[in-house]
Amino acid sequence: TVGLSQESILGKTDYDLFSQEIADKYVSDDRKILNSGTAEFGIEERHQKPSGEFGWIRTDKLVYYDMNGNIAGTIGFAVDITERKRVGEALRVSEEKYRTILENIEDGYYEVDLTGNLTFFNDSLCRILGYSKDEMIGMGNQQYTDQENRKKLFEAFNRVYRTGEPVKGFNWEVIRKDVVKVFAEVSVSLIKDSKGQPIGFRGIAHDITERKQAEEERRNLETKLQRAQKMEALGLMAGGVAHDLNNMLTAIVSLPELILMDI
Repeated sequence: TVGLSQESILGKTDYDLFSQEIADKYVSDDRKILNSGTAEFGIEERHQKPSGEFGWIRTDKLVYYDMNGNIAGTIGFAVDITERKRVGEALRVSEEKYRTILENIEDGYYEVDLTGNLTFFNDSLCRILGYSKDEMIGMGNQQYTDQENRKKLFEAFNRVYRTGEPVKGFNWEVIRKDVVKVFAEVSVSLIKDSKGQPIGFRGIAHDITERKQAEEERRNLETKLQRAQKMEALGLMAGGVAHDLNNMLTAIVSLPELILMDI
């Protein structure tokens, strides 16, 4: 564990093998156990090998007694956990980076179990749905969507579960906590455990409410424009008919005058 042979450490103290700081820590742990007589398990301690490289060991320490029942010293069992620590730190950094990215994107990120209950999500999804994190954890989709859209979501989840293929960009209507309708463009993919078994779903929800509202407004304007154009066409047609009628009436009105002139 410390990178030395048994012969080279036999009879040596912690101060012969380690730096002052590390040796002080080991001695302090030993004295604590000697004074209390209580074993300590799973102690994680940093140490430095003769090569100068730092590592970590996991130690279980307990006292042993002499023939008279007095505490005579400590017994320790140490395992090098340096690699595990490195992997754990790399995983922690990766998770922190992953979490930072999720918390800084505008789109909502979600993870749900196989029954559709939320297990993980970012702040953007809270903003889209209008709920707090505490309110949303474990929440089912029946709380923020209607029956028609639940059916649409179930069909998407079922297809992903059966085929293993993700679904991207299907439109979904949700209902915020304040009962305002929100339109989202959603993707769904399958989450599997280490054995390859499905355990849930994850995806991105992109809020397209403003786009939907803009499209609806454009359609309304187009409808109004079409109506205005129809009214303009009718007006022009009516104007043409009136002009022709006026010409006919002029001729009719003028005819008696012509007759009188003949007399």
